[in-house]
Amino acid sequence: MFKYSINLAWSDEDNCYVATVSEFPGLSAFGDTPEEAVEEAKIAVEGFLKVYEEDGCPIPEPEILKPFSGQTRLRLPKSLHETLSQEALKE
Repeated sequence: MFKYSINLAWSDEDNCYVATVSEFPGLSAFGDTPEEAVEEAKIAVEGFLKVYEEDGCPIPEPEILKPFSGQTRLRLPKSLHETLSQEALKE
């Protein structure tokens, strides 16, 4: 099972789709269709993994989705907090 992140973008310069894998800097694969570029990227990653194993290089861990709460804590002066709270109530 392929567990690495694939990013896909259109390249006007190359006139094709380009797939990159952030865990493997410098890796890019090209295709006339998005699917083709993704498949080429998977093949390239397999090649990278073989070379990394042969050379004894550490294998990059796949990026995983992390849950976010949607909250950010921010310290404010009490007077500004009060003002912002009042403005929010008005809106």
